[in-house]
Amino acid sequence: MRYFRYILTLGLLMATLAVAQERPVPLEVIIEQMETGQYATALEALDARIDADINDVQAHFLKGLVRVEQGEFAEAEAVFLQMIRLFPALPEAYNNLAALYVERGDYASALHTLHEAIEHTASDTDMALLRSNLGDLYIAMAIDAYRHAQTIATEDLGLDAKLDYLSPMLD
Repeated sequence: MRYFRYILTLGLLMATLAVAQERPVPLEVIIEQMETGQYATALEALDARIDADINDVQAHFLKGLVRVEQGEFAEAEAVFLQMIRLFPALPEAYNNLAALYVERGDYASALHTLHEAIEHTASDTDMALLRSNLGDLYIAMAIDAYRHAQTIATEDLGLDAKLDYLSPMLD
């Protein structure tokens, strides 16, 4: 009987350790790791959270941000695209994906992404943010168009004045 008690105690101890090992790292800890540049540790914890719960929106989002911070834009893009597939009604992934596209000068993809987000968004607050970002994108596109026009213009088209007016809007 005594032997059985030890086996039972050992079994309970092992089960407790297994549960403790499976407990995900709290998001606050992961954010602190990100803020202190411990990206590899944060990614490991985020992957574990996602493996444990594919619907952990915050873990997906933070993983995308870690990839951006590391300059791994293709990986960040993949994370945000996966978020869009899993959570199509959440605008954060669309916004961040559009920002990545703008960063690399792919305005057409950014425009498409923001329009897609607008189609899937019901909240007025989210819609306002999406529309604001869309407006900023149009301004950025206009600035690029005016700058290109300056390089080929043979006469004064008032481009300097237009650029002087628009450029501070994105600062």
